[in-house]
This record gives sequence, structure tokens and C-alpha cells, in this order.
Amino acid sequence: MTRPLAILAVFGLAVVAGGMTFNVITIALPKVLDERLGLDLPLVLTGSLATAVFVFGAATQLLMGRLVDRFTLPTIFVGLAALQPLGLWIASTTGGVALLVGLVLITAAIYGQVVVNDAMVARCVPARHRAKAFSVRYFLGFTVSGFAVPLIALLHEVGGFRLVLAVAGGFGAMVFLAAVAFYTLAGRQPTTMTAPAE
Repeated sequence: MTRPLAILAVFGLAVVAGGMTFNVITIALPKVLDERLGLDLPLVLTGSLATAVFVFGAATQLLMGRLVDRFTLPTIFVGLAALQPLGLWIASTTGGVALLVGLVLITAAIYGQVVVNDAMVARCVPARHRAKAFSVRYFLGFTVSGFAVPLIALLHEVGGFRLVLAVAGGFGAMVFLAAVAFYTLAGRQPTTMTAPAE
């Protein structure tokens, strides 16, 4: 019983930390571009760049829909989770085109993780508990979203968006550690990972 509970705890950590990263980035991204891109762009063009970054995230969700049928979920999860701290480190330490690259990596990772998290619940949770699992998953994700706005405001007042992105990178690192732990734990009990969705 220890391993299923450990997997549940690790997954819960990933959902909470990932939810915080998701909301901090999606809320702050337009202002991050406005302040840190280093270009004096009209507001409409800044908004268009933000939209383009989000489109990359949406495209990643389409890609994940294909990859989850070809690779194991723990493997995909680790790969996506590795992009979060990497992208956030790039975004927090650079400007210009490099900043855009970092933001694209972040949005690709956090949007792709939404698909992977849902696929994990669908494949790993027995059918009789699946609705409850989805409820808990979304409850955790949406609950932490309420803390994102005051956190952004507090961090920005102290250290600007560099600090906002650095702290988000800390949450991203937590997601990566959770993904590695999930990969390790799930690899010890393959029957859990191969349960088909109904």
C-alpha cells in the first residue's frame, strides 16, 4: 500500500506546484514581455507576441495527444517537467529573443503537463475512483490559482519580474523532482501504469 500512496502524494505535489507555475506564468506573461523584452513595442504587438507564445503551448497539447499513445506517461512527464525550470531560468536571466525562447519552453511544458496529468488519472486510477480523482486534481489545481495573483504582486514589488520568474522556477523544479519520483515509483509497479481507460 505504501507505493500507491507515495505515487498519490507525488502526483499531488506535481499538481499543486504545476498549478502555481501555470497560473503565475499565464497571468504575468504579457507584462513580462512588456517590461523585460527590451523593445519599445506598441501594446497591440506585445499582446500579439503573448498570443503567439500561448499558441506554442496549445500546439504542445496536440503533440502530447499523440505522444501519450507512443511512450510511457512517466517518461513524457519527466521530459516535460525538465523544460519548466530550464525555461524559467532562461526567462529570468535574459531578455530579447532569449526571453521569448524561455517563455515558449515554459508554456510548452505547462500546457503539455495538463494533458499528461489528465492521462495519468485516466490510466492509473481504477474506474470506480476516476471521477473523484479528477475532482481532487482540479480542486488542487484551481485552489492554488487563487494564490498566484497576490504572489506575483508581492514578488514584483520586491524584485520585479526577474524574482517572479525565479520563484516560479522553484515551483518548476518541484514539478521536475515530483516527475522523477513518479518515474521511479511507477517503474516498480508496471501494472498500475498500464491500466486502460474505459
